Amino acid sequence: MKIFSLVCLIIYIAINSLTTNPLGDKFILATGILFLIMNICYLYKYRRNQLICFEFLFAIAFFLCSFLTPYIYSLLDNYQGRTFVATDYNTFRVYCIAFIGYCAYMFGLCCIKDGNQNRPGTLWYQYFFNNATCKYSNILCFIFVVLFYLTGGSRLITLYSDVASDLSQRYGAWGEYMTYAMYAYTLSIVINFSKIGPYTASLISFFKNLPFFFYINSLLLVVPLLISGLRSSALQLLIPLIMMYGITIKRISSIKVIALILAGYIFMVFIGLIRSGDTGGDLGQDSLFLTFVYDFVSANGANSFLIDYTDKYGITGGSNMILQTLSIIPFFQSIILSFVSKDNFAPNSSKFFTESFMDSTQGGLGTALIGDIYYSFGIVGVIILMFLIGLLVNKLSRAHNSPYAIALLIMFSGNALFAPRVEYCYILRSLSYTIIFLYIILSVSHNRSASNECSLRN
Repeated sequence: MKIFSLVCLIIYIAINSLTTNPLGDKFILATGILFLIMNICYLYKYRRNQLICFEFLFAIAFFLCSFLTPYIYSLLDNYQGRTFVATDYNTFRVYCIAFIGYCAYMFGLCCIKDGNQNRPGTLWYQYFFNNATCKYSNILCFIFVVLFYLTGGSRLITLYSDVASDLSQRYGAWGEYMTYAMYAYTLSIVINFSKIGPYTASLISFFKNLPFFFYINSLLLVVPLLISGLRSSALQLLIPLIMMYGITIKRISSIKVIALILAGYIFMVFIGLIRSGDTGGDLGQDSLFLTFVYDFVSANGANSFLIDYTDKYGITGGSNMILQTLSIIPFFQSIILSFVSKDNFAPNSSKFFTESFMDSTQGGLGTALIGDIYYSFGIVGVIILMFLIGLLVNKLSRAHNSPYAIALLIMFSGNALFAPRVEYCYILRSLSYTIIFLYIILSVSHNRSASNECSLRN
């Protein structure tokens, strides 16, 4: 896999230097086939016994966010298609740059894999969390949930039905506490499932052993997110739930994983239609295919727009990423902005992309991972930063004795389906707060590492 991804990377860098598409329509097909082969080989070798993982979810989302333009552009009306630069040459460029980025990511993912892994094809780890750690993780989450509701969190339920609201400011003050509650809830999943996993013989005993506070937090946080139609946030919690169950309680077969993903995808599409007041609606009349991939249309448009813009006007040099990077340290971004105007930084790619086509108070078009990196640092940035994502996932998957590694991996995996649709630095804040919250919980509970393998039950 390492050699395959490296060879593909070199070939596509060479192709990207050409001023014309040497293969025409065959280039689109060839790239898709290479992408499919690369992922099938990787997943079979490294994740065949644990298919619910970051790599599988990220691969699905990356393809849908990066390679759909040739298949969907003719299905879009003038308003939907206005964000695309859908010339043959730009589509060729997007395919080249996106696949270069994915090859770099795959190389990082495989570059330090070796034959000494104790359980090839399976994610596993060993760490002991004591009772106090479980208790404090649930209490921390409950505190943030309470603050979320005290500051107006019930507004979440009518988030999409209030047509008079300014969508750019739809969360209000309670949104910050909801975000903290989600970080804490994800940590509670890792800690509670790890604690009870070795002592759980059946699904019934698993549910019996989960703490009462965990159920309360789930009822007050996960259920409202689903009802509200805020699918991205709901999936950031549902994916960790399923993934940690598969790691610590019982392995989920590949067939069941694929069935879960298909059923979940259809369900999320249905929620999206319902929240917009549609039950099959206009999209379904135009194209059933477009209906099912509509959430990823904007990301494909963002890639085509940002790559075309950068080719014409040059890169930002990363100044658009500075403020998001500063947010890794709590309150640091606000401190810096009290001395330096936001106008001194290039606009982040989602803001720039949205405001190029519409008033941001009407909502946002989002962005795309590859387009964001290219807009910031060009092709060199795409290679380096995508390689670092792969390397990070690689490192986290191999750190079997670190509670921080498994917590970061689960947090990262919860964002896997949406990572290709956001800025590169978007996830940094989540990872930072995950480390901070876990450090506080472990310190308060006086948890010390102890070897206690969380074995999978087949």
